[in-house]
Amino acid sequence: MSKCEFWMKEISFLGHVISSKGIAVDPAKVEAVLQWST
Repeated sequence: MSKCEFWMKEISFLGHVISSKGIAVDPAKVEAVLQWST
């Protein structure tokens, strides 16, 4: 993985997805939490 990439439409950083639409929780992280047993 390179240290910098330009002109990305969306990036994943520290468990969040950052795009021009804003910041959201990474869907893969949400799915992992939903799979936890209770």
